[in-house]
Amino acid sequence: MEEYIYYLKRIDKRKTKREMMNMLNFLFLFSSDEILDYINYSSSVIAIPDKKNITSSMDKKYLNAMEKKEKKAAEVKMVINGINKLDSPYKDVLLHKYVYKKKVTEICQLLKICERTYRNYLSEAYIILAIKLNMEVLKRER
Repeated sequence: MEEYIYYLKRIDKRKTKREMMNMLNFLFLFSSDEILDYINYSSSVIAIPDKKNITSSMDKKYLNAMEKKEKKAAEVKMVINGINKLDSPYKDVLLHKYVYKKKVTEICQLLKICERTYRNYLSEAYIILAIKLNMEVLKRER
């Protein structure tokens, strides 16, 4: 228990929150339907040409685009899985904010919480999600 508390003290909460906000904003730039498409993309039927048989520059561009899309789909899936592992209030706040694109007032009404509680849940959710995804930023040692 003491190791865990010591570890929490070493996390730079401000930088970790900023990193998580940036990552979530980048990953969830798209609409909910597009996000679900990304999540289901790995089971898609699109055939990727064999790397050895690539002849034209169009094939190379196509392959690069497909690889980028697969990487993005894997990242979104990883984050969604991390969010699903969170406790209810944190998970609800993140899903409504980033996946369902709800406004703060709508989220507060849906969850029956005040705006201050919403901000506290959101702030804690960033830290907890970062720890679950091993993406936390540690303070510099002096």
